[in-house]
Amino acid sequence: MTELIRFAQAGKRYRLGDTFMDALQDVDLGIDSESFVVLCGPSGSGKSTLLNLAGLLDEPTSGAIWMDGKPTAGMGHGQRADIRNRRIGFIFQHFNLVPVLTALENTMLPLQIGGASRREAAVEAERLLESVGLAEHRHKRPDLLSGGQRQRVAIARALVTRPSIIIADEPTANLDSTTAGQIVARMRELNQREHVTFLMATHDESLIQGNASRRLRMRDGRIVEDEVLS
Repeated sequence: MTELIRFAQAGKRYRLGDTFMDALQDVDLGIDSESFVVLCGPSGSGKSTLLNLAGLLDEPTSGAIWMDGKPTAGMGHGQRADIRNRRIGFIFQHFNLVPVLTALENTMLPLQIGGASRREAAVEAERLLESVGLAEHRHKRPDLLSGGQRQRVAIARALVTRPSIIIADEPTANLDSTTAGQIVARMRELNQREHVTFLMATHDESLIQGNASRRLRMRDGRIVEDEVLS
C-alpha cells in the first residue's frame, strides 16, 4: 500500500464572534490506499472537519495536508475542484440525489460533468448499479426507492469516476440498523473488489466490526486512539 493522504500537524480554527473554536488540532495522520478507515467520536469531536479537509472541501488554518505526496496548500479553486471530480467520491447521510433523475441518470451524472458521452456514462453506471444490487431499479427515481436503495445509488455515483478515495460522512445515519449494516458491508466489499480507499465517519461503532481495517477515535478535535483492526 502507498500513502494517499497525509495530515501534518493540521488544524482548523473557526471564528465565532469575538472568540475562536479549534475544530481540529495538531492532527498527524496518514491514510493508506485501499484501506477502510472509520472515524468515531461524539458530535463536535472533529470528524466532519477532518473529512472536509481530506476531501479538499476546506483548507487547514495550520499545518499541511498532502495528497499523493504533493502539498495541497496553494491550490486554486479550479485545481481543487478538478481533483475532487477525478480522485474523490463523496457519500452523504441525506443521499443528495437529484429527485427528477432516475437511479441510472444520477449515477451517470459525475461522468457527464467530466465530459464523458451519455453512452460511456451509461455503461459504467449500469455496471456499478449492478454491483450494488440495483440493476432492476435503474430506471426508478429516488422517490420510488427505499432509504437503503437510495444510499446504494449514492455509493454507485461516488464510485463511477473510479476515484482513489471515497469520503462518507455518517452515510447510515438515516437508515435502520439492519439496512445500515448491509450498506457498510457493501462498502467494505467494494473497497476490497474495486481497490478504492474509504474514509467514513460514524456514531455507530457496531457497524465497524468485520468491516473496517482501521478505527480512529476523535475527541475535542484530536485523534485520541488509532487502532488497526484487520
